Amino acid sequence: MHGEWEVLTVFAAYLGPAEVTAWAILGSVWDIFESSSEGIGDAAEVRVAYNLGKRRSDQARISAYKSNVIGILFSIVISVIFLALGNQIPHWLTRDVTLQRMIGDNIPLLCIGNIIMTAGSVCWAEIGAQGRYKLATIIFFVSSWFVTIPLAAISVYCLHLDLRGVTASVCIGFLCACTALAYVILQSDWERLAQKVADLNAVAAVAGQRSMNMLDQHEEDDWKELPIWIREAASVLGYTKKLWDNDMEPSTCNKDWNKLSIPELEACTKLGYTAEMWNNDSDSDSDSDSDSDDSSSSSSSSSAC
Repeated sequence: MHGEWEVLTVFAAYLGPAEVTAWAILGSVWDIFESSSEGIGDAAEVRVAYNLGKRRSDQARISAYKSNVIGILFSIVISVIFLALGNQIPHWLTRDVTLQRMIGDNIPLLCIGNIIMTAGSVCWAEIGAQGRYKLATIIFFVSSWFVTIPLAAISVYCLHLDLRGVTASVCIGFLCACTALAYVILQSDWERLAQKVADLNAVAAVAGQRSMNMLDQHEEDDWKELPIWIREAASVLGYTKKLWDNDMEPSTCNKDWNKLSIPELEACTKLGYTAEMWNNDSDSDSDSDSDSDDSSSSSSSSSAC
């Protein structure tokens, strides 16, 4: 938004020095609107990302929709307050009569733009929480540089409108961005996105906790609660739903690292195993099996006696 605003300042300079000063003052008012919308957007982003990370797709979707409603209602309240004080605000910002008139003419458009900008900013944050920052940024970029800037240039250089033409161009650009972002939110596959975010979190956990393999990290989870990529890797090693849920291990776990097949080695590496970790686990499993066999044989011999 900052790069776009500087370009619009160049357009305002074409209109005259008073317009540049008025545009700079309007930028301060716009910053106030941006601060309120960013706060709501950040809160929505945290909530949606938290629910997606927990694989709560329905709660994430509801949180996104509620955040949009809260953001729009809040922006309407702020805009109504600014409209009610529309005749007083210019006098608070400057003593120049010409600047007061220019600022007063643009305040209604700024209030409309505030509502649109808040809705778009909240949607942008929610799409980012889905892990799709690139998509959200592209939408904003296209709306700014292919809608707002061309319309502002036409209003200034072709139609010779005043600052209201530039402000209206900003509102139209935000409207296009808000419409596209809202469409993305409404058409989102929340279940797939929740699984995607959960898998990304699991991969990040592997990078941060290489000393512990993924099977041990998820040993308290049921088979259906495991991320898809962990279930697939565990299936290659011989795990099934019945074995996992009953705390049993397949025969593959008793093999040495060097005796594993290539698909099994790839699955082990994906789960965070190293040769040393795998062999140590295999040795401990073998020792526990031998101890259990010795105890059972001793008990049977004593009973025979």
